[in-house]
Amino acid sequence: MIRRSMIAALALTFVAAYMAEAEFVKDGLVAYWNFETISNGNVVDALGGHDGAIEGNLDIDTGRVGNGLVFDGDGSYVNVDDPEGFDFENQDYTWLAWIKTSAAGGSIFAKTPCGNADHAPGAKHLFVTGSLLTYDAGWVAGIAQTPVDDDEWHYVGVTMTLSTAGIVDTAQLYIDGEPDISGDNDWNGQKAAADQCVKIGYLNDNELGWTPPFDGIIDEVAIYDRALDADEIMDNFVAEHRSVEPSEKLAETWGGLKVSR
Repeated sequence: MIRRSMIAALALTFVAAYMAEAEFVKDGLVAYWNFETISNGNVVDALGGHDGAIEGNLDIDTGRVGNGLVFDGDGSYVNVDDPEGFDFENQDYTWLAWIKTSAAGGSIFAKTPCGNADHAPGAKHLFVTGSLLTYDAGWVAGIAQTPVDDDEWHYVGVTMTLSTAGIVDTAQLYIDGEPDISGDNDWNGQKAAADQCVKIGYLNDNELGWTPPFDGIIDEVAIYDRALDADEIMDNFVAEHRSVEPSEKLAETWGGLKVSR
């Protein structure tokens, strides 16, 4: 007879082996901001193509791994270079980030009008509202399900899968490596303008007021030009959930992720 203690031990062995082998997914990665390097007011994209300018005042503190960027809800944010280099209209994509917040609302990542213009049809947005992780696509529709404002670290993200017919697309939220709520809609039916800005921590939706600037810490923001599957997102969650010293993280980032431009 197999004892429960033996089953538990086998389960722990399996989990330990999985965690040891899980690697951060690089296939399709087009931008990766780990906030380890800030130079002249710019946060460095580890892949070299999309550095971001800090607009306002942002601090560095302990992140999920190494450093994270502290947003205090006052409207400071990161404005990413070359927004036209991201195609969130005509192809699948994935947005992922570690967040830690006790605020019931706040913008995580968006492609949205520049400056202080309000959110517009076609803009894309991952954010927290009413304590729930939420994604919308510029007045087309929105999906929200799970609270993430408990002041604990959460690995959050969204994948967008475009249909071959171009009518019904699927947006899938993820929290801590697990699929959360999904929604089928013509998410990309209202196209965002190509020159809209890409921002971390801010939407500039001041008039409507339902998405305040982020208040908390954001770390390890990763953008892919394809929809990762559930196993790949779990790999990312497990790989970055392990205890990694900052020095190790730097070596992994620059040695494993940096590519030629």
